[in-house]
Amino acid sequence: MEPIRVAVYKERKTIPFAKLDETSFYIGPAAKTYWQYLTIGAYKVYEEIHGLCASPNSTSGMVHVKNFLQHMKHVANPNQDIVLMTWKRLLRQGQQDSKLFLNTIYSKFFDMVVLYMLHIELCIKNKMPVLKNGETGIDMDRREALKRFTKWVPCICQASSQIPYRNEWNFANDTGLSKRKTGIARLSNISSQTRFRVYSNRRSWTG
Repeated sequence: MEPIRVAVYKERKTIPFAKLDETSFYIGPAAKTYWQYLTIGAYKVYEEIHGLCASPNSTSGMVHVKNFLQHMKHVANPNQDIVLMTWKRLLRQGQQDSKLFLNTIYSKFFDMVVLYMLHIELCIKNKMPVLKNGETGIDMDRREALKRFTKWVPCICQASSQIPYRNEWNFANDTGLSKRKTGIARLSNISSQTRFRVYSNRRSWTG
């Protein structure tokens, strides 16, 4: 995705994050777990924000933490402390208390996941990712699985005159997110090779 550039935000309503709310267009109403609230409507807003934050010299959409924080300064809520705390959740143990990460660039999936968490926790009271011990956090397995946030895989269904292109699916929400906004992900609609990569070997995804 080609990064989108803006000089300044003159009005708060122009900030993409301000579009996000608790309606079903942006938050999945049938979610049963923390990661199942993702919708295609919200995903597109996250991508828009990513484009504003991506490093200009990066061809793969890498994001500098300071660029992300600078962008979020234009948002009234959440505040910078919450944004910083949420970003730190994704860091590996031993990195969370380090100030070095403020001078680091990260892959696209990183800021997309942070935006998802900020959005959900702003709109749904007391909703946070929880570890097995009951504390707020993201374990290693989930962190690896979240690398799927920017990975789209093709459906093996054939294009037709009604649908001239093949659908694509994203499995960051564990159940399947369709680019066409409709449909239910089924294993039979995904090639065996992709199915293996998505479900059996999550660590094969690269950030």
